[in-house]
Amino acid sequence: MTPTDNISSSHGEDDNISRLTNLGHPTQTMEKIFYTVSPIIWFTTALVGLLGLIGNVLNLIVYIKLGFFETIHICCAAMAISDIGCILTAMWLGMTCFSPIVQSLLAQYRVQTDLCLFAGFTGGWWHGAFSRTTALLTAWISIERFCASSVPSE
Repeated sequence: MTPTDNISSSHGEDDNISRLTNLGHPTQTMEKIFYTVSPIIWFTTALVGLLGLIGNVLNLIVYIKLGFFETIHICCAAMAISDIGCILTAMWLGMTCFSPIVQSLLAQYRVQTDLCLFAGFTGGWWHGAFSRTTALLTAWISIERFCASSVPSE
């Protein structure tokens, strides 16, 4: 190995290091990805949430018209209400955290805040409560249906 080989290999390593450092800071790259993907997430959340709201409102109307004479009607109406709350809070989280409109408004007024932290504080706790209530109602309806089919009343 000659001394020039050693110099060329160290120059190659420096060249690789300079290529890696020219990529930019990882945080800046992640911010670019976030701002590129966030309108898509916001639109998808709004569209799916709107469809879910329409479906749950229709369910609620049907169960109200059927009346609350049977326990399954009461449970399903309660689940529709809980799902409506869950969808509204999910839409709030998506709207505040990923909305380009909210981001541009805050940039216009030069407000420095973490939108995802704000959204989690104002809607995340409610979303957790509504989704746990929905899960509890699903388990309740399953147990009720199991008991009704295994031990039918006379």
